[in-house]
This record gives sequence, C-alpha cells and structure tokens, in this order.
Amino acid sequence: MLSRDKIEDLIDLQKKIYIAYSGGPDSTALIHIFADLMSSNKLNVEAIHVNHNLSKDSKKWEKHCNEVCSSLGINLITKSVKVYSNGGGLESEARNKRYKVFETVLSKDSQLLMGHHLDDVSETIVLRLLRGTGADGLEGPPSKRPIGDGVLIRPLLEVSKKEILKYLKNNNIKYIKDDSNSDNTFDRNLLRNKIFPLIESRWPSFSERIFQTSQIMKDRNYSYKSLLETEYKKLIGSNISIRSLKEIP
Repeated sequence: MLSRDKIEDLIDLQKKIYIAYSGGPDSTALIHIFADLMSSNKLNVEAIHVNHNLSKDSKKWEKHCNEVCSSLGINLITKSVKVYSNGGGLESEARNKRYKVFETVLSKDSQLLMGHHLDDVSETIVLRLLRGTGADGLEGPPSKRPIGDGVLIRPLLEVSKKEILKYLKNNNIKYIKDDSNSDNTFDRNLLRNKIFPLIESRWPSFSERIFQTSQIMKDRNYSYKSLLETEYKKLIGSNISIRSLKEIP
C-alpha cells in the first residue's frame, strides 16, 4: 500500500516522528505501517490522540487508541479539548483545536504524520471549487508543510480509501467507526456519501484524475512563481519602481 521507497522519500526516519491517531481507518493504517517499520528499524515514534469530546463515545475511542498503542509498543500522548462553534462551523473549529494541539506538542525538526489520502484530495479540491478557489487552491493539500516547530507530512495522499480499507481487512486490523460520518449536514460527508459515489458510478477512479490535475497545477504554480522571481525580483529592493510594476501584466 505504501512502499518503503515512498516513506523514505517523504520522511526522515532518523528524526522524531509523531502520528496523528484518531483511531479511524486512515490513521490506524498509518500507525500499523510504522509499527511494522519499528520491528526492523530503530525509530523514535509517538502517537497523538486529540479527544474533541463531541461524541458520547469519545472516552471509548480514547481508550481504544490507548490499547492499540500499548499493544504496538508506541507511546500515546492524549489531549482533551472543548470545541465550540464560533460561526465557522463545528468541523472547522474542531480542526483548528486539533492543529493547535499538534503545534504545542511538536519539537524542533520533528515530523507529524497524518492519514489524509487520495479521496481527501478530491474532497478538498471540489469543496474549494464550490467556494470559488484560485489556482493555488487547485493544488490540493500539500504532502509537506511547516507546522509549529516541525513539519506536517501526509504520506498517504496517493493511496485511495479503498486500498486503506483493503489493507486493514487483509491484516484483520480493527478501527473506530464514527457514526457522525453518516451525517450529511457536513459538507465533506455529503460529498463522500452521496455525490462522489454517483460520480464514481459514471467515471470510475475519478479521484485519481483529480489528483493528477492537482499535481499539474502544483507544477504550473511553481513554474510561474519561479519565473516571476527570476524576471521581476530586481524591481523590488531598497527602492520600488511603481511605474515598472504597473507595466507588468
């Protein structure tokens, strides 16, 4: 599902690794992959579980994550937060709280791994299109970006949800099923549960093609930024030529 070569391309196995572990299928697959790696490599790996306290089962999920990490020999850091909707939506606020926790835990040069996958890329790009995104938004979520004092890495971005579920089934690995994922009042759930299955029935593997488009946009945006820097950097210095800037298309 995720090759050793791909892991080593993205992740420095000599540095501290944290895994964002919710107990759901994506992070469960990720933590088991690294538990296997730890059996033959000396890795410094810990997991982080953020309890949002939004479900009646929150404590049960936290207990499950503790038990799994204990069985795998991985230390689990648990953090409890309270989430309130402040106009931006509950889903968005929960995400903000989660990322703030990650920022407080991460040390210098440490790496935070998250289980975002191919289908998440499609969801993100379609949602951005519906909200009126620009060229940068069509890149989708980056495989790497800074977070706090460390770096956030998404090693599963080229892996489909179907592949993740197959990996878990083949290895008889249990994971948490969140009932809120069936609540279509959330935008992502509506896409995931209603719209994407309809598109998939007509255009199979459409998520892979959306991912290809995101990579084309990423290359295009990089090329444009490089070109602009090469051609026009001289216009910005201790003095700025307003007239020259106005002549740029």
